[in-house]
Amino acid sequence: MKFWWVSQNKTYKDEREHGYLWAPKKNATGQSPYHWTNICDVKAGDLIFSYYRQHIVSLSIAKTSPYDAPIPREWENVHVWTNDGWKVDVEYSDINSPPHIKDFNTNIDEFLPDIYSPLTVEGTGVQGYLFVLPEVAGEFLLDLLNWEKAFSQSDSKSGAVGTDKSSLTKTRVGQSLFRKRQKKYWNELCAVTGANTLELLRASHTIPWALSSPEDRVNVYNGFLLSPAYDAAFDAHLISFNDDGSLVPSPLITPSELKALGLDPKARLSKIELSHLPFLKKHRMKTIK
Repeated sequence: MKFWWVSQNKTYKDEREHGYLWAPKKNATGQSPYHWTNICDVKAGDLIFSYYRQHIVSLSIAKTSPYDAPIPREWENVHVWTNDGWKVDVEYSDINSPPHIKDFNTNIDEFLPDIYSPLTVEGTGVQGYLFVLPEVAGEFLLDLLNWEKAFSQSDSKSGAVGTDKSSLTKTRVGQSLFRKRQKKYWNELCAVTGANTLELLRASHTIPWALSSPEDRVNVYNGFLLSPAYDAAFDAHLISFNDDGSLVPSPLITPSELKALGLDPKARLSKIELSHLPFLKKHRMKTIK
């Protein structure tokens, strides 16, 4: 999952109303600016911060990967852009109290890239459309928004109170928070191998997200930060862990198969606490049955 910043001063109302992002493929001189071609890297499930009139007004989720699409009909006689473009369907979730850029520009600066940043060194918005955000910058903005209380409780079209319009976005935000807590707890190291290639490490739930209570979905003790092979095996219940942290293989897999998959039968967690044990007990029951 990636985080994105989209600057929509000219287009937000239409994109919000109809649920999409759209970027032309080329400008009038036949060039393809990076802030337009960035849309090609968006994946379903990515989180998007909408910047409009110097505020972060929406936190949304991409529902599709990009696809070819002509300029939106509502823009045909308004914006001077080429007809050919890329489109991503988006579920927009409005923020109750949108923060102004002055509320966070100096604090987020250290987390932004030196090039292709959505903000200038003076802390104002860059002239451009779509910018990828480093994970730490996305997490900073999630904290800033106080995401658990940030979403509007009404659907802007119907006015109905209590709709579940932002449920997908809340799920993605919760998963991001869970990963953030795992990274901090394990000091950005694999809980088993000590590997520190953070881009490859996975925040793996012990009790799956869908089966957990809202509190346990983001509970740091309901999971581990694991390298890919251990994450996949743990998720598939091919391995689990004892109360002392030692690895428990499923009867369905042999020690030689474990080694072939890059798993050490003698592996163990680098640390374990009492709070991990209730979750692991349930996980082991499914692993060794």
